[in-house]
Amino acid sequence: MGRQDLAKFSAIVAPTTLAIDQRIEVLDKFRDILPNSSLRRGSVGVLGGELGSGITSLLFGLLARPSSMGNWIAIVGSPNLGFAAARDHGVDLKRLLNVKCTSSEAVEIAAIMLDGFDIVVLSSPLDATRARKLSERTRKTKSILIYLSTLGKKGATWPGSCDFSLLAKGSSWQLDGSAPIATRTLKIEVSANKWAASKMQLVVGL
Repeated sequence: MGRQDLAKFSAIVAPTTLAIDQRIEVLDKFRDILPNSSLRRGSVGVLGGELGSGITSLLFGLLARPSSMGNWIAIVGSPNLGFAAARDHGVDLKRLLNVKCTSSEAVEIAAIMLDGFDIVVLSSPLDATRARKLSERTRKTKSILIYLSTLGKKGATWPGSCDFSLLAKGSSWQLDGSAPIATRTLKIEVSANKWAASKMQLVVGL
């Protein structure tokens, strides 16, 4: 699918009403880690973590309820994020578009997706100028931009300000004496320029 086709598709799925709810609800277990207990339109969020830290589970967990409520989601620059994993976390695949592109194309394509999609997920290196332009476009279109910041020597980092920042610190399996099977939990460090005055850590079940 070329850029013109993506632009047309983005226009098709764009909300047609001006009375858009400014908040998009998430699963109850993720409410405590977000400002206003929800995803707010026009905001930029950053999800960080090393490979194996649980960052993918955190992303799909946040996208599960929005997709089930009919919101359109585009993932740009992360071709290895699997649809099977998304489905296992409750994401409605009929509302998910994973755009495969080169890192040099990712930022421009993400900007196109912001014109129509409710939530755009981006993972690609970018400088402060392009980050600022994406933030401005996000506020203008009332979409939501989630930036995947993969930590490490070659990882992508968000060089600008954001509305919330979540860092996956690792997941583990725990046995509950009253349950026959183990449950998986994820440790998340929460911080934000416009919300939390200091960092805090929370544990959520997956």
